[in-house]
Order: sequence, then structure tokens, then C-alpha cells
Amino acid sequence: PDGRRLVSAGEDGAVVAWDRDSGREVWRVMSVDQILAVAVPPDGSAFAAGSRRGHLAVLGTDGRTVWTTPAAHPQEIRAVAY
Repeated sequence: PDGRRLVSAGEDGAVVAWDRDSGREVWRVMSVDQILAVAVPPDGSAFAAGSRRGHLAVLGTDGRTVWTTPAAHPQEIRAVAY
């Protein structure tokens, strides 16, 4: 909610939180699948990540999994939104 962190994701399966001011990595979560999309709600309380295999994970801002699905969609997830 304070705008001090950014979240990135990539085809290497990494979801990374960054400190906006210093550019330093705050935490990293690795997936066995390629991550194609991430979204953060306005309150910054969590983020969602969608993968090439159709998996969806919602994680807390500390990088711990809050909720995940074995297969949320039969196709890849290219966009997530709150």
C-alpha cells in the first residue's frame, strides 16, 4: 500500500519483490512453471501469479503462499487482475 515494493515475474519461474528505492531484491519465490502474469490488489496485501500450465497462486507480500490451485484453467494464464 505504500508503493515501496514492486513485484516481477518471468518465464524462469521466479516471482521477485523489489525495493523500489534501492533496487534490491526483498524476496524471491521459485515456481516449477513459467509465470506469465502477476497482479497486486490496491491495498497491497497479496499478489496473484498465473502460470503457463494454468496454475494460479495467491501469495502474501512476505512471499508465502496463501492459496494455490492445482489447475485453475485448462490453458495458460496470461493475465490476472484484482
